[in-house]
This record gives sequence, structure tokens and C-alpha cells, in this order.
Amino acid sequence: MRCAALAIALLLLLPVDAPPAEVLSKAAVVAAIPAAANAAALTGHTGPWELTWAYTEADFGNATLFVTLHANTASPGDGQDRLRVWRREEHGWTLLRELISDPTSHLLTPTLFTTMPAGQGENVHFLYAPELVMGTGAQLIPHLFVISDTAIAEAQVVLELPAPLRADEALWKGWWLELSERALTCRTHIYHHGDSNCCPSGGTLTGTMRVVALPKSAGYRLEIEKTVRGE
Repeated sequence: MRCAALAIALLLLLPVDAPPAEVLSKAAVVAAIPAAANAAALTGHTGPWELTWAYTEADFGNATLFVTLHANTASPGDGQDRLRVWRREEHGWTLLRELISDPTSHLLTPTLFTTMPAGQGENVHFLYAPELVMGTGAQLIPHLFVISDTAIAEAQVVLELPAPLRADEALWKGWWLELSERALTCRTHIYHHGDSNCCPSGGTLTGTMRVVALPKSAGYRLEIEKTVRGE
């Protein structure tokens, strides 16, 4: 009995081949995504999701990647937009990563940029995908990914102030990020007690950002390095 149990345990430890990734043609990659059965239940709309943006094929290390964004054209800004990163294979394209927005938000145009993280001596490629949350408290959810030729890993985004606000000040709607080859910046409005949601009275706060390499090859973090007040 003990031998049988040991044999079963060893069997469970054996490597199992993962199913091969589906290889699609370029036409299939950019084609409209048909309505999904769960979409109507979640958003009240049925799609389809049309290609609204694509990043030209580019080489990253030993791989050629292609990025697509499909949006819900039946109700723009309402429902499960899809950002996908594809890798070229011998006979087509395989999906490396997919980001689906919340049913009540949508994805804005992504940006790709290259920067040298603090604590590291070489450039790294990043993909920034801003997700806009709709409503009176509209704000961005920042999604940041590290691009390599084998995987698309998520990076940390830490939006903590390097210095505290004054006692009567607050940030209600979060930060709006602009990440590109030219600069990494963020911007928000300052509210005072008694301000309405539409009308902050404390001016603006603009931040300069940087990417930091985490110790022990644990990834990367985007953080606010310094801020400047404005009218």
C-alpha cells in the first residue's frame, strides 16, 4: 500500500505538457470580436468589439510583437474593452497577454515607451494601458506592463506623494498619467473641505515619475519622484 501511495505521489510530480497556444492569422487577430453570452448580462450591451487601435509590429529582443485594442462599438465607453499583446510564430500569432476593462469602464489609447529604470544599467520596454472609470468621480486606473520577448509582466504603480498635503487638502479623483518616451508625468487636482465634486479650489499638482528596478529581480515599480503645485 505504501509503495502504491508513493507511486501515485511521484506521478503527480511528473511534468505535464501545457496545451499549445492557439496560432491565429493576422486577419483573425484584427477581426471584430463577436458578442459574448455574458456581455449582455454584465453591461446591457452585446458588442461587437471592433479594432480601434493597433501598434505596428515591432521587435522586442528575439520576438516580433503586435498590440491590438478592441472597443465596444455598440456602446462606446461601456463595456469590457480588450487589449491584447501577440507574438509572431512561424505560422501566425499567439496571444501573450490580455487585459479586459471593467464592464463600466473602458480602455484609452495605450502608449509604449522605453526607459532606463533607477538601479539598472539598461533600457526596458513598457506598455501603459489607462482604464477610464466612468461617472461623476471619473478617474484612471493605470495598468503598466513590462515587455520582453517571452512574457508580458505587470509592473507596480505606486501613486504616493513624496511629501504630505496640507491639513485642509485632499485628492479625490486620483492621478492622470502621461507616460511616453519624452517624459513620465502625472497630474491631479487638489480639493479643499466644502468643494463640490466638479470644482476643486486648491489648484493642481503635477508630478515627475520614475521607474525603479526592484531588488532581487522582483520586477519594476513606477513611482512619483517629486511634485510641483500650479494654479
